[in-house]
Amino acid sequence: MSFYLTIDQGNSSAKIALFSDFDIVDSRRVDILTEQDIDALVGNRKVVAAIYSSVSSNGDAIISALESRCDRVYRMSHDLLMAIEIDYARPELLGVDRIAACAGAAALFPFIDTLVVDAGTAVTYDYLSAAECFVGGNIAPGLKMRLDALHNHTSRLPEVEVVGPEPEWGTDTDTAMRLGAIQGVVAEIKHYADKISAAKKKIILTGGDAEIISRHLPIDHEVVPNLVDIGLNSILLSNEY
Repeated sequence: MSFYLTIDQGNSSAKIALFSDFDIVDSRRVDILTEQDIDALVGNRKVVAAIYSSVSSNGDAIISALESRCDRVYRMSHDLLMAIEIDYARPELLGVDRIAACAGAAALFPFIDTLVVDAGTAVTYDYLSAAECFVGGNIAPGLKMRLDALHNHTSRLPEVEVVGPEPEWGTDTDTAMRLGAIQGVVAEIKHYADKISAAKKKIILTGGDAEIISRHLPIDHEVVPNLVDIGLNSILLSNEY
């Protein structure tokens, strides 16, 4: 059996996942990725190839660690073979995590206009057309960033955690700030969904805050926690075969 490894290094944490062809076998999220984390996930299984994606570092040490454990190692880039096209002014400046998320959307829900929402440190809103083309997208502050900005740029608003009570309307300062941040993202999702004029469209949520936002989003959508991993694996397999 052939195993493939994907690593998604984000701004705040790293996600590692192990696949058997297209099927995910195991995954975990770590704050600081080490070689020991890779070994703990892989165990004694033979990894044929791996792909490393990072938005925050060049990852040379991790690449070297992978090369000692795998037959082939790919560094995620816009110029790898993949099932989607990228219509972006400078594709080399497009976040590799955004490319992978759209590749994951194409793998799971092919040939349908899709809004891909990745709710992490920042929130990205990306449009993948039914022709499997990355049309473009926008970037906004994530939930924690919004709450931190309210605290840091005012004299009296407190520091508020993302996780906490979520009433429909805020009943104190804590819940008012939290719900303001959450409902702001919800409104943005609805706005961008409305901008996709196709009669049939898909809205996919992923990222660390996807479940929180999903609880308040009143339009049809799906939460796919491993979307970026799935996209990285699909790109890896495209380059393998």
